[in-house]
Amino acid sequence: MSSPQPDERPAPRPHEHRLSRSDQRIWLERVPDEAATMGLHPYCVDCGAVRSMLPTRGRPTGFFERWVMNLTSILEDHPKYAKMAQVHRHLIVRAVEAVPDFGDPFSMPFDTQRALFLTAVQRVRRDIPLELVEDAMPPEPGRLRPALINFASTMSPKEVRSENRLA
Repeated sequence: MSSPQPDERPAPRPHEHRLSRSDQRIWLERVPDEAATMGLHPYCVDCGAVRSMLPTRGRPTGFFERWVMNLTSILEDHPKYAKMAQVHRHLIVRAVEAVPDFGDPFSMPFDTQRALFLTAVQRVRRDIPLELVEDAMPPEPGRLRPALINFASTMSPKEVRSENRLA
C-alpha cells in the first residue's frame, strides 16, 4: 500500500481576462461589508473571476517577494530583532502563494493582498511589529520620464515655428 500523497493541485494557468458584456454584469457590493454600496461588476467570461472595483489595484506576487527581501535587509542590521532566516522567507512566500488568485490583480485588490501578507508575516515572525513590516514595503514604481516635455523652452523661436509648420 502506498503512502497518501499530498493534495498538490496544479496552479491555474494565468490567462488574459475577457470582460463580460455590460448587460451581463452582476450586482455586488462595491465596498466589502458596507451596506447600500451595490454596483454592477464585470467578470471574466472564461474563469468567472469578478473584477475588483476598488481604486487600489492588486499587485503581482513578485511585489510581495520584494517586500520580504526588503524586510530581510532591514532585519540584517537591526539591533533589536533577529535576522530573517531563509525558512522564514520561504514560509511567508508559500503562505501568500497558497491563497487562490493572490497574484491576480484583476480579482484581488491591494488592500486584501496587503492584509493577507501582513497576516502571513505575523504568523511566521510574531516578534516583528507591523510598523517595521510596513516600512519595508517596496515603493511604487515611478515614471521613467516626465509627463509633459516643454520643447519650447529648449528651442529657439525659429525652431518652434518650423516644428509647428511640420505638424
